[in-house]
Amino acid sequence: MAQRYTHTLYLSLGGDEPTWEGEATVSFSVSPGCAETPPSYSHGGLPAEPATVEDVTVTHIDGEPISARTYGKYEADTLECHIECSDELMAELLQAAAEDEIAAHDDAMERRWEERRLEAF
Repeated sequence: MAQRYTHTLYLSLGGDEPTWEGEATVSFSVSPGCAETPPSYSHGGLPAEPATVEDVTVTHIDGEPISARTYGKYEADTLECHIECSDELMAELLQAAAEDEIAAHDDAMERRWEERRLEAF
């Protein structure tokens, strides 16, 4: 099941002499990958599939909501296309999602440890 995340990217468009530089807050979902399936009687096995970033949506540009900008929808569409076509930016989003998951797991472990510590008294 895909899970939704939010991350802020710092972007530069236009090559060596950028025509636009700024930050874009992006909402996206990540579909988890699956491990390699070994061969069985019904098939010869399936390769592993990596996690994938899907449904990239720009929600804010330079801290301003898309709806508050004059050409917000056009700018958002342009940035979404740029992000989805960049392997580096997609990898950054995947890394941000992984870091969010690790932080959530650590918080849950700390809460559990704190609850057990308080129960002991």
